[in-house]
Amino acid sequence: MYSKIHTSSNYYQEAQYYLGECYLNQEEFIEAVEAYNKVNKDHYLFEKANSNISVIEKNFDLINSK
Repeated sequence: MYSKIHTSSNYYQEAQYYLGECYLNQEEFIEAVEAYNKVNKDHYLFEKANSNISVIEKNFDLINSK
């Protein structure tokens, strides 16, 4: 419920980023990308989230091309 009301808060943005990190560490890549995509472009973790999405997409491309 909190996330539906306060999606612009700094805590929500950080939580989404670190949730993405947790999913990434568990190799749940789709969920990781979904969490990273919820980080706002003006938040300081946006670039890191975008970078992680790029790495995930690149690895999926490598796996699918084999």
